[in-house]
Amino acid sequence: AKSIYDNQNRLIVKGILTLDVADRISLAKLMIQDPVTSFGINTNINPVLRYDGTIASFSPDDKFIAAIKGNKALVFNLETSQQVVEFGHKYSLTSVVFSPDGKLLATGFGDDYHGGARVFNLETFQQIVEFDHIGNVYSVAFSPDGKYLATGCKDGNARIFNLESRQQIREFRHGWGSCDVYCVAFSPDGKLLATASGYDSIARESELVTLIDLQNRLQIDKFDNGYGEVFSVAFSPDSEFLATGCYDNKARIFNLSTKKETASYDYGEYVAWSPIGSYLATSGKGKTQIINTSTGTQHYLYDVEGVPVFSPDGRFLAIGDAIYRTFITVEGA
Repeated sequence: AKSIYDNQNRLIVKGILTLDVADRISLAKLMIQDPVTSFGINTNINPVLRYDGTIASFSPDDKFIAAIKGNKALVFNLETSQQVVEFGHKYSLTSVVFSPDGKLLATGFGDDYHGGARVFNLETFQQIVEFDHIGNVYSVAFSPDGKYLATGCKDGNARIFNLESRQQIREFRHGWGSCDVYCVAFSPDGKLLATASGYDSIARESELVTLIDLQNRLQIDKFDNGYGEVFSVAFSPDSEFLATGCYDNKARIFNLSTKKETASYDYGEYVAWSPIGSYLATSGKGKTQIINTSTGTQHYLYDVEGVPVFSPDGRFLAIGDAIYRTFITVEGA
């Protein structure tokens, strides 16, 4: 089936091969016309699960997911699909993420004038801290060691909080504070924080992607490519590359050593790296795809759009309210 798929453009189609890719062991149904020289391919990619809310995060052990529904953060058991807990907020939520050890859940929420980030204990289901912000908190992210929480806010600032002392330890201003910080992401090695932001209407310039050295707590690099607002950023598993999702519907990959763009892909407003292998999910304009970044090959194209979220083992991809099975395993593709 893989050989047929890889050579579609060379085939003289005399029949149809239908693959059910929602099943881990593909079920092939052959409808043969005579004479048989080859098969066309019809792939039906269907979600394996749907939930009442936009899926935002998988727990590190792959047992739970967190979803957003209006002003509520919902946690579901993946095995039973039953809701475990619900955390209500006064304002609409924009971001939900599990801590690296799975014991905490952080949320980002707000409107144009009020906002904040909250952290909940998933063993007691109690809120343990809230960090107030001026305006909507678009993104929250735990550091790989779970000691810090980063936030990206509508007020043009990215902030880092110490979860033990429950104090802000650093604030990074973007432009004159008038460009929204849409996304924050820690590198897997814990050395860098990347932020994605929009156009600075006061300074009339943009600082679209910023890299922050976490050891020295200093902004060290900026990528301003004039492509428009950047909505998402994601590090590769080895922390050597950074992917960006942009307003112009292009996903771009940058080599962090050379600071050069190495590749770009369509359907690219939002990006997510698989924790397994060299696979990148990009989403925009009604489509979501999985790209092998080492070869540039498109493996799957889904007719849905949303912020893509990989499960920690790479086997599942959440898009919007649904979970799809991928071809990625710990052994590779």
